[in-house]
Amino acid sequence: MIIDLDGLCWANPARDLGNFLAHLRWKAIREPHHAGFIGAAIPSFLEGYETVRDIPAERWRACYEAASLLKIAGRRFRKLTVSEWPLVPRLFDEAEALLRS
Repeated sequence: MIIDLDGLCWANPARDLGNFLAHLRWKAIREPHHAGFIGAAIPSFLEGYETVRDIPAERWRACYEAASLLKIAGRRFRKLTVSEWPLVPRLFDEAEALLRS
């Protein structure tokens, strides 16, 4: 079960799922040595998720994940060190790729 206390509200379940996946994607960008593990963990997570409830439509997940990537990008310039700023364009690239697929 995912419990999201960041923004408690009634929303499309794809919102929390997209947000979770975006943060995993950001972790893989920031720490490439975890990318393989994260890439393998996502399908396992979705498989487990599906045992509890239907996985939201791919289109919705992609839209919410892209929005979360852009939200993460906006926060990076305010909260992270300057050394991480060069990674932020990857968030935009990933968001664009999700919206195009």
